[in-house]
Amino acid sequence: YHRFHPFPSADDEPFRLVFLPKLARYQCVRNPLPIDDALATLLHDLTAGIRRLLVALWFHAHRVAFERKNDDSLRLEDFKTAAATYMAPVADAVQALLSRSPDALARYEDLLPREEGHWNAFWAASA
Repeated sequence: YHRFHPFPSADDEPFRLVFLPKLARYQCVRNPLPIDDALATLLHDLTAGIRRLLVALWFHAHRVAFERKNDDSLRLEDFKTAAATYMAPVADAVQALLSRSPDALARYEDLLPREEGHWNAFWAASA
């Protein structure tokens, strides 16, 4: 079990200088999207910086792009469409995370931090 904290913003250095450039290498289109501020901001706004959601959104944006005929490119609109369709079930939770509102976050108990001591005690007892 390894905790991966969400990227706090689109300007976060590990996100912009490490994660996003590595993810960008996996553009499976002839005309790739430039990695710029607009893309970074959009990705963060649609995923709240959660790595698993970032990768899922990347995958689904490609699905949207592949459905277009006669245009082998990836566009910002593909990410918006993917978020509104394939990833719609997590949209409200993402907005709750971005809002940082305790009331909004309380609706999603699975977004709460886990009790670290539970797993330490569990593994210690089984040894």
